[in-house]
Amino acid sequence: MIVPMTLIFIIALLYVMAAGFRFINALEEENRMLRTALEVSRVYSRTLAGRTEEIRRFRHDAAGLLQAMEAGPGSARKQDPLQDMPLLSSILELKARRCEEAGIRSRFDLQITDPKHLPPEEDLCLVLQNLLDNAIEASLCIEKTEERQVNLQMNQTGGMLTVTISNRMDGRQPVTFRTRKEGPGHGLGLRIVDDILRRRGGSRTVHFDRQERLVTMHVQMG
Repeated sequence: MIVPMTLIFIIALLYVMAAGFRFINALEEENRMLRTALEVSRVYSRTLAGRTEEIRRFRHDAAGLLQAMEAGPGSARKQDPLQDMPLLSSILELKARRCEEAGIRSRFDLQITDPKHLPPEEDLCLVLQNLLDNAIEASLCIEKTEERQVNLQMNQTGGMLTVTISNRMDGRQPVTFRTRKEGPGHGLGLRIVDDILRRRGGSRTVHFDRQERLVTMHVQMG
């Protein structure tokens, strides 16, 4: 029996179409797998970036806290209103000592009436450490040491703590409120402070007196 050429052509066409569909399905499956792998890679990259940021913040904070722990609370601070917060007292003493060594006039005034109702010590440590570091770094840009000045005032009203830090700046220095250091790990200070203030329902405002070249930062936190 002779099969008509038309039937042979149709069978061949169906075979080719079936092979084509299998090829297309294989391509679609490969593309799906590639898209899945790409999405996994993106998620991993985002996770890795987040972990890297956490590590940078930890290293940024740990450096100052470890320094304060090594310094230890001073023997001349027996009447310190923060005597129940030894790490915070050490940080303030460390920053005051750094000001003295750098020829920066400093005044730390702590009007604390109820230490038990202060924000957690770890939050206060990070806020004061970062803000004082910024103020000290800005003061070091002033060539004349007699013009260098950093002031800290802490006032407690009920459950609210107000921290005011002021420092003079070089008239040629842009007001960026970042340390003069460069490279990875620097410039995190204010971001860390803002994260803590958001978490605790706090706020910060900045005032710059161009005539006096004085920067004042007010921070409130409960």
